[in-house]
Amino acid sequence: MSVESEVGAFFEILYQGGPYWKFLGLTQVLAGIFVLIPATSAIGALLFLGIMMNIFFITISYNFALTPIITFLMLLGSIWLVIWDFNHFRDLLFQKEFNDRNRKNSSIVSILPQPSLANRFEKTIYTAGTVSGLMFFSMLRGLDMPAGTGYVLFSICIFCFLAAIIFGIRYGTPYRDSKT
Repeated sequence: MSVESEVGAFFEILYQGGPYWKFLGLTQVLAGIFVLIPATSAIGALLFLGIMMNIFFITISYNFALTPIITFLMLLGSIWLVIWDFNHFRDLLFQKEFNDRNRKNSSIVSILPQPSLANRFEKTIYTAGTVSGLMFFSMLRGLDMPAGTGYVLFSICIFCFLAAIIFGIRYGTPYRDSKT
């Protein structure tokens, strides 16, 4: 990207920042690791929310063509991750008496289903989709692969996406009562 363009100049300034550029990358990697570890997934979701809000507002502030559409969808995904882990944040947001009363007396209040993968095949689908998606987007950013690999990787991504939706519908975790 040429530094004469607005976007190229922006990234050049970030890159020239040295420690700040490394901090941005390290924070994104750390958030990704936190999301993968069940015990820290809620913290990772919050980190990703902050990162994605920043990226989204950067893309709408500068002339990034259609990129704000993609970053908006990624922001929605980050918001969903935080909603998914809402039960971890409930005590921080509401008074303890309110939470205890609702947990004991209300059968109407439901929490979001906890994620679980039904079997090894489903885990394989998620892993294959993630790896092929990362490779596909790495190719778009300059990873050198044999001709036609992009089509294969994109096809694998679409297949895994559709299979994940089917598994999610078929083996979806029902809503649990807040008493459990």
